Amino acid sequence: MKRQSDEKTENAFTRTLVYRLYPSKADQVRFQCYCDYRRYVWNEYKDENDHAYQRYRYERTYYAKVGIKVKAKEFCSKYPTFARTKKQVNHDKKAWEYKYPSKIALMAMTDYDNAMSNFINKAMPDWGKPKFRSKRSPRQGFKLPAESLKLNGRTITVAKGRKDKKHGNLVLKSRQSFLDYPIGTASFYTEKGRYYVAVPYLIPKEELKSDDKLKGKAGIDLNVDHYNIYDGKHKLIDLNMRQLKFYYDRIKHYQRLLARKREFDKKNTGSRNYLETRAKLQRDYRRVADIQNDFLQKLVLGLCQKYGQIVIEDLDVKHMKMGVASKGLHRSMFGTFRSILTYKSEQYGNDLVVADRLYPSTQICSKCQYRKTGDEKITLWGNKKHHTKHNEYVCYNCGNNIDRDENASINLYQYLDSKWYKEKSRAEKQMA
Repeated sequence: MKRQSDEKTENAFTRTLVYRLYPSKADQVRFQCYCDYRRYVWNEYKDENDHAYQRYRYERTYYAKVGIKVKAKEFCSKYPTFARTKKQVNHDKKAWEYKYPSKIALMAMTDYDNAMSNFINKAMPDWGKPKFRSKRSPRQGFKLPAESLKLNGRTITVAKGRKDKKHGNLVLKSRQSFLDYPIGTASFYTEKGRYYVAVPYLIPKEELKSDDKLKGKAGIDLNVDHYNIYDGKHKLIDLNMRQLKFYYDRIKHYQRLLARKREFDKKNTGSRNYLETRAKLQRDYRRVADIQNDFLQKLVLGLCQKYGQIVIEDLDVKHMKMGVASKGLHRSMFGTFRSILTYKSEQYGNDLVVADRLYPSTQICSKCQYRKTGDEKITLWGNKKHHTKHNEYVCYNCGNNIDRDENASINLYQYLDSKWYKEKSRAEKQMA
């Protein structure tokens, strides 16, 4: 029999929506106080756990010197007993802490415990020891369980502290209406003078706009400044819109101004002129991010409403940014495009196929499937042996002369029928 939670996830779609909040000046002060309280609890809890972790490491080195072999799992299970539990920390609260919601402190300690468990396990992604939270960081926030919040139309209500007799509940307004089925943890945060809340939902599939009659297939090749789409006909989508070029030039101008001001007087970086220029730079960065996000949302929505099957390549973006065109890669937003396409394909019922990372889509001829190897390979600088350009694909078997990116999009379109995919599926079946 299936569990109730499994039935819910099959008939629902999980999605997190971010809303911009518009609090009054008094509510902004309370919002910042809640952020400061979460940071205080995190730092105090971390300080106490650091002393416990030092004791744990001391005992581990002592047993190693003596020659006693102890498994690492025993140490990991023993480490939490050195520190106080959440109940003890909650019981030893100071008087002023009761003015704030107790669940803010509980969520801060839970997040730290999760971060510490990830630190003990080196196999976790972005492995590292949790750090102290600084009040100078550009992003501040706090978390609360979504079940404890009251969502009513365009307002979200945060309960006040138990002994806060001066204020009422914190009511925050938004220009968008909230949904009726929140789950998990809601994250409140402020950044660059704006206030946001991220609320996760479990949306029933009955309320989603899905179409089961979708037909057609498309192969998408991601490149710097443009995307190549092939669905029987080639389409080129340019990412460098005129608005973005204008803002990129203005960002470059403001960055030069700030660099000169720092070079002229490093101590007076908090002057009024410096802060105004920095605010203008942050404003333009925010506008660029909004334009890019709006463009990608509309592009992916059109793809999901038109094609039933979409094939993309699995790019190693993290290592690609170490190369020459790192700024262009960052502005092309490969990772954001894939994340948006992933959850929208689930919402609209599309079949999203991610080609293997080692699949040489740029080296294979789309007509005769001839694969270039060795000195014949195409690089970012073209091919030195045959003196071809970087955006030119010339097949030395059938003589096919085509644009390199268009050739890659056609290969992704034909990926499921290729020998590479069939051999990979056979090997996976044999391993299973």
